[in-house]
Amino acid sequence: MSIPEEDIVGHLNWLLEQADPGDVMHHLVVVAAGGLGPLGIPDAENLAASVHAIAPVGKGDVRQFIARTIVGVGVEYAAKGRPIMFAALSQEVLIVEGMDAEADRLLAEGRLDEHPDVREVTLVYGACRDGRRWRSQRWLTGPKVGQTEDVELLVGRLDPQEVGGVAGLVRRLVGLR
Repeated sequence: MSIPEEDIVGHLNWLLEQADPGDVMHHLVVVAAGGLGPLGIPDAENLAASVHAIAPVGKGDVRQFIARTIVGVGVEYAAKGRPIMFAALSQEVLIVEGMDAEADRLLAEGRLDEHPDVREVTLVYGACRDGRRWRSQRWLTGPKVGQTEDVELLVGRLDPQEVGGVAGLVRRLVGLR
């Protein structure tokens, strides 16, 4: 079973438009089947989408909080017998294009926000059970504010940026390694 590309791009574009500078809000979109059919195949007739808002608070490890939330969503759907067919995560992050020595140092110290060229962007990564993957980003601050990169379809071998982290967790939600 395959979810149409236009439906997936619609979910990804929605995620890209949800962020405003300084929100520090992340969203996880999950499209799950209503259950399994008689042969153990996901029931394509009963797909349902849901959105999980992830708002890290306090001084804890944000990446760990996001990871625990993603894993918890997967456990919840598995307990209900609802296979996840597509999942996508948006994250608001700080970046410095062309990382320099100062940016590397500030990042290591947890103070990247002090770099003069730091920008806030929304990054989106999605994966589908059939192996397709997508990514995009939208600039929230800086000279490119409001610009959105076209949603990029990824197929085949993993890009180095997809290895580990939340991208790996999103892939696992849909049954990909």
